[in-house]
Amino acid sequence: MLLVIEVADSSLEFDRENKLSIYAEAGIGEYGIVNLLDSTVEVYRNPAGSVYANRHEARHGETLEIRNLPGASIAASEILPP
Repeated sequence: MLLVIEVADSSLEFDRENKLSIYAEAGIGEYGIVNLLDSTVEVYRNPAGSVYANRHEARHGETLEIRNLPGASIAASEILPP
């Protein structure tokens, strides 16, 4: 699996802690959390053990490159609430 995206409001802490470590340990290259509370997309990349080496937050107006799918991208506005 190259990419996992979760949508979170009440599950945000669980997704950041529990699921993040599970996906990192499984070697999932990119993990995204659509954070409905802060209207951001949290992108975690480069798994290293049970953590990710890189974290980026995208907001409306930004485009997210999907690194494991060359040429693929998505506008944060397309997946965030208005």
